[in-house]
Amino acid sequence: MKPKPRNVQNALVVMVLLALASVFHEDVFGGATGFGAAFGGAAVGALAAWISYLIAAGFFPTLMMATAGYFLFGTALALPQLGIYAVIPTPLSLKTLAVQAVTSWKDLLTLIPPASNYVGPSVLPYIVGLCAGLAAISATLRFHHSEWALMPIAAHALVGMAFSVRAGEHPVIGAVGGGIAMVWAAYLSFRRKTIAGELSVGDPSALMRRGFAGGTVMVVLALVAALVAAPALTGPRIVARNYIQPQIDLHDVPTPLANFRSYVDTNKDQVMFKVSGLKVGSRVRLAALDQYDGIIYSIGSPKGGTGFMHPHEPIATAPSGAETEKITIDVESYRGVWIPGGELLDVAFESPNATKLDASLMYSASAHTAVVIEGLTKGDRVTTTSLVSTPASDKVLAGEPVADIMMPPLVGVPEKVGAFARQIAADAPDAITAARTIEKYLHEEGYYSDPTSPRLGRPGHRAARINDMLNAPELIGDDEQYSVLMALMARSLGYPARVVVGFYPEKNPGGTFEIRGTDAHAWVEIAFAESGWVPFDPAPNRDQVLRTAVPMADPDPAPRVLQPPSPQKNPAEFQPEVADPQTPDEHTDQPTILWTVLGSLFVLIALLAPFVAIRVAKRLARRRLRYRPDVGGRIVGAWEDTLALARDAGFPIAIGTRTNVAEKLEEYTPDGEAGTFRALARAADAAIFSGHDMSQTEVDGAWTLNEAAKERLAANSRRSRIRRAISLAGLRRRK
Repeated sequence: MKPKPRNVQNALVVMVLLALASVFHEDVFGGATGFGAAFGGAAVGALAAWISYLIAAGFFPTLMMATAGYFLFGTALALPQLGIYAVIPTPLSLKTLAVQAVTSWKDLLTLIPPASNYVGPSVLPYIVGLCAGLAAISATLRFHHSEWALMPIAAHALVGMAFSVRAGEHPVIGAVGGGIAMVWAAYLSFRRKTIAGELSVGDPSALMRRGFAGGTVMVVLALVAALVAAPALTGPRIVARNYIQPQIDLHDVPTPLANFRSYVDTNKDQVMFKVSGLKVGSRVRLAALDQYDGIIYSIGSPKGGTGFMHPHEPIATAPSGAETEKITIDVESYRGVWIPGGELLDVAFESPNATKLDASLMYSASAHTAVVIEGLTKGDRVTTTSLVSTPASDKVLAGEPVADIMMPPLVGVPEKVGAFARQIAADAPDAITAARTIEKYLHEEGYYSDPTSPRLGRPGHRAARINDMLNAPELIGDDEQYSVLMALMARSLGYPARVVVGFYPEKNPGGTFEIRGTDAHAWVEIAFAESGWVPFDPAPNRDQVLRTAVPMADPDPAPRVLQPPSPQKNPAEFQPEVADPQTPDEHTDQPTILWTVLGSLFVLIALLAPFVAIRVAKRLARRRLRYRPDVGGRIVGAWEDTLALARDAGFPIAIGTRTNVAEKLEEYTPDGEAGTFRALARAADAAIFSGHDMSQTEVDGAWTLNEAAKERLAANSRRSRIRRAISLAGLRRRK
């Protein structure tokens, strides 16, 4: 179908409006990344719509072409970081396009802007732009009222606004776009009425001048309105981000505290990672845990202030005069999602898997805890920059109240914990004195678990284990039990407390040194109103071991396994973070030349599949016509196939008898043997109306005429051979 000049003009106006709507997607990306993906997608959708119009394709072929374009151009427009030379698709980029088509909206709402720091969220503006371009151009070319194209354009802009972060973004752009849309809609309405004879056009030049002047006035008024309204639009605006609580559920991931015994016992001599740049006295933190359910201490919900979000680069800026610490960690036998760090300012990854690690990084500023969902493995290097916070002295903390922080509620805490805390800290005049009294009592009066005697200190920190610890003749445990006990005691007194798990050697030699499993520790932090989180170390020295085997309340020995989660959390799915050394590295599957070739072939096949399907369908339809059960039907089939070929070639088929249609086709195709169409029409009439049986010789003659007609149509067609081959106009008429 040949496009009319006005269709081209309308399509250009629509593309201008799509470009203006795409501007609204750049806010959350902090630059041209969002606009490039949005307008690039609109261009791909417009191209698919235009090709579909030219070949008179229906809904499903158009959808297939748009899908093929999505994968073919998606790497270059939305995921250049994952492509070869930022253009050629790879298996990873194709997989990301497929996955992000479903999940990109959630990522774009939950990450910390700018979104251009991450790989994947740009798929959302790309796919929204593609859908808007496909719908808008299709409406422009196919609908009598081309104004329907304004609806997908408006939706395109509204999606960008909904995912933005700042109020009043681009009011002038919005006003200009609205003005252009109004002028265009008015012009289309005026043109239809003029063609219908409802308006007298008068002098065409005067009419054009009046129309141009009116359009200019509307655009100027829209600009003035935007400038006047801009100050009012700078206040809070309703955006989707305001109603989404970014979070991550880490309850299905074993916490470092649950793995504590495996660190200090099973893997005590293994090198977990190598660290350099750690200041003397500093600790390598893994996670801060603030929620207890009677079974495990874990990361609390975002309502407790520990919500995780994708951070931007850098994560934060150090206050003036603050001391910072930059450490580099080379992962050895450590496995897990928890990143060694602290109050992070910046994180950088150096490894073959760096792109995936960076994309899956999430950080909780309140918990000072970072995770990578992809997980760390041997060979990964993590460089972190964090604030060095020097705890306030007890003299400074004297009389200072604890911070007013909402903490997750405690569940299943043994009743004896609160009574024990009040008994020890009954005479404390303030919070710091009470906390130090508890710390000192546990540190000096308790005994550290003897690794050679499980009866003296079973692993785990569920309520039954803590209760047994308090009911035993002597306090016996390790960092895991003592940190949990003190945190629960502090919480019973109304103090905001959390358990922190990390690593630090007994002596920091400086430079680059190894951190082993035995260097794992757990301690407690309590938040004070002005001094922030203050650390406490309640666990006894590791050489403070009770040598007399005093049985615990539960005399049955328990196996040295990780503490199981609650029954409702499917304990069979909880696995330790420490992987089998013989397990192959999961993150070394980098794209190879073979995979790149296969990925390119996949895109090529996806692009060509609609056209191959059309070609096959035409051949099958032609075969059905030629081999109909009755001989006369085969002759009529030759005529019907000729009409279908004429429609594919773009020739109009007149309404009338076969002879009349044949005469018109003879006029359309002056080149070639004259009388071909009339002879074929007479053969079809004879097969229907003669009343005698047709022979196979007559069938062969009819299809010979069909081949001659096919050659005449090809020679006189205004369309190229490829466009005839993929046209669907004739396919719908074949029986």
